[in-house]
Amino acid sequence: MPIAGAKGDARDGEPGRPVVPLFGSAYFPPRLWLYTNFHCNLACDYCAVASSPKAAARTMPPSRFRALADEAVGEGFTEIYLTGGEPFLHTQIAEMLEASLEYAATTVLTNATLINDRMADRLAGIERSARYSLETRVSPDSSEEQTNGATRGAGVFQRVMATVARLSRRGLLPLITVVRTWSDAEEQEILPGFVRILREAGYDRPRIKSLPALPLGRELVRRAGAHDE
Repeated sequence: MPIAGAKGDARDGEPGRPVVPLFGSAYFPPRLWLYTNFHCNLACDYCAVASSPKAAARTMPPSRFRALADEAVGEGFTEIYLTGGEPFLHTQIAEMLEASLEYAATTVLTNATLINDRMADRLAGIERSARYSLETRVSPDSSEEQTNGATRGAGVFQRVMATVARLSRRGLLPLITVVRTWSDAEEQEILPGFVRILREAGYDRPRIKSLPALPLGRELVRRAGAHDE
């Protein structure tokens, strides 16, 4: 089957234009993203998929998950990311993580408010016995409780810090991903604040990654409101 843009192909008016494969590159990493569910126990004002306690759950059955993971690995995918919603609202999330780790390195994105000691023990056990690596990504918004509470709700910050400590004590070393709601000029002042608060919580060697807020879902509403002020 001819490929548009291949050598000698002039269908786009550019004869000889080379085809550059993107799969496996920085533009298209071999990473499978799966939404385990769409409901969440929080209602963050910038949520890209508008998850909340009122959102339809739309939980993925484990059998469907296995089928997708099996197909993806067969096509050359080497990483699996589980997100939502809040994945730990899925009643079979532990089993899905175990299944995922049979296929590839796995990352689960969480707001870290639902991981108690029992679940943390379960995750540590899964990680120890897995063939591939398990990473937990936790996402506070600010190193200050008041600012964090404005976007995620009162009391959430302390619950997140408790979970970070809980995971780090078990050697899971969560990656802290923070959505950037501040200006570039504030970056060098704010990130050290995260290091400080994480160390105070008991995470001695915190791993932090700063991400931009995507202009999707409720983030569009939040930006429109900020623009109108």
